[in-house]
Amino acid sequence: GLAQSRLGALADAADRRRTVSARQRFNPIDRTLRRLRARAVARHVPAGSRLLDVGCGLDNWLVTSGDRFRDDSLGIDPDLDEDRIDERGRRATVDEIARDEPGRFDAATSLAVIEHLPTDQVDAHLTAIRTVLRPGGVLFLTTPTPRSKPVLEFLAFRLKVISAHEIRDHRHYYDERELVELFRRNGFERVEHEHFQFGMNQRVLGRRPSHDEVTAS
Repeated sequence: GLAQSRLGALADAADRRRTVSARQRFNPIDRTLRRLRARAVARHVPAGSRLLDVGCGLDNWLVTSGDRFRDDSLGIDPDLDEDRIDERGRRATVDEIARDEPGRFDAATSLAVIEHLPTDQVDAHLTAIRTVLRPGGVLFLTTPTPRSKPVLEFLAFRLKVISAHEIRDHRHYYDERELVELFRRNGFERVEHEHFQFGMNQRVLGRRPSHDEVTAS
């Protein structure tokens, strides 16, 4: 069924990413860019939120750096470093969190994740995130713009200064219209979109309706 298909796709993605070790995939420039992107989004997330960072990376940096978010915030990523696995970091999928902890989080982030997902799995990704948010909770998502594609490929494949593996793994470059529609058809309201990093990146914000009933997925 659909659930089995989703689990299979997630397993395939994890296997594909593990063919190159996570630490080999990311050089210091990659890690710096990741943190700059996280900082650009973090300042928009309300302070004191219980945050779920979906795809938190090796070091779970957004959740664990500073005291902006609640102590019971959580970062999840299949590549999370072993020494970062604790009450604030798990090797888990958003589907698992949606099943076990619906409506728990005030805010969620999904930073540079959806471009790596098969396009037929992106709707389910957003639906699962909506499920983990409390009614009125907010999702902040980033993904590179279509105009960034030749720039990223030049940096990765010609200059070799960012991860070629990560750029090769990009499945789709979404435009503003696609992203706004993606949010709306998966139950988010008051959707906002803006470009940043000189038009090479984009940030989308959407809210779970405050009248939504919280039920297990």
